[in-house]
Amino acid sequence: MSVAALAIAMQTVLPMIWSGFQLVGHDSSLTSVSGATNAIILGSITIAACAVIGGVGVAFMGRITVIGVTVEIVGVVLMVALMFLHAHRTPMQAVAGTAGHGHGLGYVPAFLASMVMAAYVMYGFDSAAELSEETRDPRRTAPRAIVGALLLSAVGGGLMILATLMAAPSLGAPELSGEGIAWVITSQLDTAMGKVLLGIVAIAIFSATLAIQASASRVMFSMARDDRLPFGAFLSHVNKRTGTPINTGIAVAVLAIAVLLVNLGQASVFAAITSVSVVIVYLAYLMVTLPALIQRVRRSAPPGDGPGLRLGRWGLPVNLVAVVMGAALLVDIAWPRAEVYDPDGGSTVLQYFSILFVAGTAVLGVIVHAYVRRLPRNRY
Repeated sequence: MSVAALAIAMQTVLPMIWSGFQLVGHDSSLTSVSGATNAIILGSITIAACAVIGGVGVAFMGRITVIGVTVEIVGVVLMVALMFLHAHRTPMQAVAGTAGHGHGLGYVPAFLASMVMAAYVMYGFDSAAELSEETRDPRRTAPRAIVGALLLSAVGGGLMILATLMAAPSLGAPELSGEGIAWVITSQLDTAMGKVLLGIVAIAIFSATLAIQASASRVMFSMARDDRLPFGAFLSHVNKRTGTPINTGIAVAVLAIAVLLVNLGQASVFAAITSVSVVIVYLAYLMVTLPALIQRVRRSAPPGDGPGLRLGRWGLPVNLVAVVMGAALLVDIAWPRAEVYDPDGGSTVLQYFSILFVAGTAVLGVIVHAYVRRLPRNRY
């Protein structure tokens, strides 16, 4: 679902660069039928392209990823600088101003809702660990890559949000919530520079989709290799020429496109799909940090203190904070807010979509687990 949620974002950028990217209808908004349908087309093309790149080989995918990340970093620096130069308000006015909509403890619900934005940014770093089998000295490089990704996302994402709020023509404009940074860029910069920055945003989206899709295929491969999935022998096959698990790459791409197709003619489903994908990821994180905390409290061997990251006496408090914050964010994101999951207010199923989806996934997981336990072991 994370792959589909990332690919959807192409619709918020490409049509603003060139109207020719709007292949269906004229309304590019994700809340419209034409915009949602066009998002499925652009997202499917993005997913298919990422599957091809991932199947060519690890080295080629690595070069594409490095180029994408480099362009993204340069773009973030340039975008932040230009937004600061076009600021309409001070940092305090952008961050601390409530526009009369709340004060004191009465503003806590709005603050909790705003934390969802940070939760959307600060995830996906686990891709470094999921691809670690294809790196040199992964026990050292993977932890450092994860910490580096988090720090860079925190600094870059924080500055970008601050600069955008400072440069937005109006904090109450509906375009700010509907189109986000893309609207601020096009409204504040001349056409040429604005499109260059939007192109950088598109590259960043593609790079992120490539990384998440590759990591998802590796997770599927490792589970198939360990006989944790049906058709394990087929999914765990590694292409001798490319050295990559092409079958799992195709499977992830097909499943991601299938998730997109669920939204066909249902524009309001996009917000629910995007939000629940983050819920699933944070639930997965909690399923790692909570057992690790239990293991630490029982004074058994400290988990995760390998040569690349030694927490020492800080291991327990850091682990505790990770569990508490992870659980809080999970509840915060999954909370059935109509504004997030059902903005049109017409579907109880959509409003409680996160809870229903997690419950359905758990039931399906139990069924699959019971099924694979009866299968014969493959050659691995």
